[in-house]
Amino acid sequence: MANAVAIDVGTTAARAVWLRGSPGNLEVVKALRVELEGDAPLGSLVRQLKAEKAPVQAFSLGVPGQAATLRYNLLPPVPDWRLELIMKYETEELAEKSGESLTNDFTRLEIPESESEDQILLMGLGKDAVIQPRIEEIEGSAGRVRLAIPSAFGLYHAYRQSHKGVPSETVLLADIGAEETQIVLVSEGRLLFARSVNFGGSQIDDAIANALGIKVDAARRLKEGIETGRIPDHLAESAQSSLRSGLGQLLSVLQSSITFCRAQAKISSIEIDRVLVSGATTRLPLLRPFLEEGFQTPVEIFAPKVTGALPGAAQEWTIAVGLAAAQLDRSQFY
Repeated sequence: MANAVAIDVGTTAARAVWLRGSPGNLEVVKALRVELEGDAPLGSLVRQLKAEKAPVQAFSLGVPGQAATLRYNLLPPVPDWRLELIMKYETEELAEKSGESLTNDFTRLEIPESESEDQILLMGLGKDAVIQPRIEEIEGSAGRVRLAIPSAFGLYHAYRQSHKGVPSETVLLADIGAEETQIVLVSEGRLLFARSVNFGGSQIDDAIANALGIKVDAARRLKEGIETGRIPDHLAESAQSSLRSGLGQLLSVLQSSITFCRAQAKISSIEIDRVLVSGATTRLPLLRPFLEEGFQTPVEIFAPKVTGALPGAAQEWTIAVGLAAAQLDRSQFY
């Protein structure tokens, strides 16, 4: 029986998950969460998993948007050797302009509905200065990173893992974290678009603070009160109104991603059949109805389909589960 382990590094916490089984039939053996404070939090996860006899020699490590950029390239059909040279030279040029050491990889997207005859490539550029210390921290605790994958790809693989068949639908996936939102568009099981956006729960806190003229800490507590239903009656109306301001920014980010996908993939129109949201921000009771009103399409909370227990809300483990599932998805090349 196959095993896979992954670490998802967020802004305030890191999650590790150990899965066993096969795609579409995965069981959670162990799931751990640590705060990103103090010394070597990733090393702590590795040591805890090692104590549980987890296969720590083959981690999938999630790479958030702050550490990687996803770019689209349209190129005429060329031999693979030439394609690799083009990508190599482009990476070197970008590294020279940015003054940062970069590592690249790319995948071809299957988009037959594209109006372009060029091949469409999704290219990932990782910042070595951010990624390498995390790899070294894991290896310093006797672990080994087999794959470093953009977090948005973890969201994509969580969707593939949770749907054994290929639904005849176009779906917008959004995992809304504290500082980043991972966005993926999938059509009939095929990846159309992946993006990481610097917008999350913290930016919603800022919107509430600005709307009400209060400090961000107070806005965060107000948002938590809305999440739990514990908010004074005299604040309810103004709190809901200010929250709508923040959610309006989120809606704009998601809708602009659809527009961006149309432009990059050369598809004149994309009709979204369903929106799936995950991450801690899904605790907000106003989130789903607000997005449904904006998209005029069903919006559902997305939690990965696995057997076994995940600590807390399962939808907060979507990226971590997808990163592990990516190791076992033989139809994808990493």
